[in-house]
Amino acid sequence: MNELQLYTTEGPGTERGYRTILTAPQHAPYDRFIPAPGHGLGFNDLKIIECHELLNAIAGQPARVIDFAKGLVIERTVHAMAQSHQEQRWVEVGADRS
Repeated sequence: MNELQLYTTEGPGTERGYRTILTAPQHAPYDRFIPAPGHGLGFNDLKIIECHELLNAIAGQPARVIDFAKGLVIERTVHAMAQSHQEQRWVEVGADRS
């Protein structure tokens, strides 16, 4: 939790590969809950963030709320990741995935 493994293919071969990104105070809205990179968020912290985003959406303000369409994109991505792992190859994330 609060750690992202990012794989990049850009740049020289010596700079390609995985890198670890730790959630840090520079990553809003986590900045209100973690004092330094690598500190974890708790369940209550995450619920506060979710409620804040929901209240923003209700008030007509910009919010990071996942609707059905965004959820479907996430689900298709997860399925493509599983297929990629199973088949040991790159696969496209497509609209025709089930």
